[in-house]
Amino acid sequence: MKKAGFRNPRAIIAVICVALFLVITLWDVTVNGVYEPAIINADHFEAGAGKGSFIVRSGFLVLSAMALLVWVSWPFNLKVIILKLSAVLLLGCFLVYIYGWSATGLERFSPNYDELAYQEIVTRFDKGEKITAEQVRASLGSPLVSGEQDNTGPGKDVWLYSYMPTSGYGWQKRVIYFDETDRMEGHFSHHEP
Repeated sequence: MKKAGFRNPRAIIAVICVALFLVITLWDVTVNGVYEPAIINADHFEAGAGKGSFIVRSGFLVLSAMALLVWVSWPFNLKVIILKLSAVLLLGCFLVYIYGWSATGLERFSPNYDELAYQEIVTRFDKGEKITAEQVRASLGSPLVSGEQDNTGPGKDVWLYSYMPTSGYGWQKRVIYFDETDRMEGHFSHHEP
């Protein structure tokens, strides 16, 4: 009878899948997350999700779960299965937490951003009040990044108060548009799932 430890190929495959998930997630969070500068013309602005690495991380999470479940179920001994299952459930909770954080936890907001102040500006604008860039800056502070977006036309300024790196998902977009005279022209707020 073989031992159910690391000599077991099912255990080795499970460890490799978990290790690959953790390494890819760590790489993606640091290189495509923390160190990625906020940009005005982000490729993922419309889609919300970033590069394919998000899908790769999702795949390795599923593969890790499947490999761990196969490892738990062999050999069929109730005591061993209960012991392994408790360890796998604990590891699974940790992996799901890491996955969730790596997907949504990297979103950045401008330093002095306040959601209530943003909603107040948006409400005032929607009621027809003319709002200048200086009034927005006084309420919300400087934007995280500003400039011309490819689809807004020349002379029109776009201020992003939030940014989700390409390694994440669930961007809570907070954008204010200005015309050529620095008057607020519109806004875009969106909560992705």
